[in-house]
Amino acid sequence: MDIGHSETRLHQSLADILRLLERHRVLDAMAHQQEGRRRDVLENLQHRQNLAELHRRLRVMHAADIAYVLEAVPVDDRRTIWDEVAADRAGRSSWR
Repeated sequence: MDIGHSETRLHQSLADILRLLERHRVLDAMAHQQEGRRRDVLENLQHRQNLAELHRRLRVMHAADIAYVLEAVPVDDRRTIWDEVAADRAGRSSWR
């Protein structure tokens, strides 16, 4: 594989995950602004949908790309990402 192509793919994967996490923060904040009984339901639903979307994205990524993304994001985002990496792909290693 071409090194330039590989680096481009890595940077694109990182940018995609960062955009996804930022969009999730915005949607979570919007759900949090709701009032009444619907607030908890909306927050819970939005959170589950966000995690499912992140999981789908991570599932198709190469393990080395996931490692690159984990190293490049803030610690709180690392935990969110790591928790969504499929257990069979996570292996025994841990960044914690």
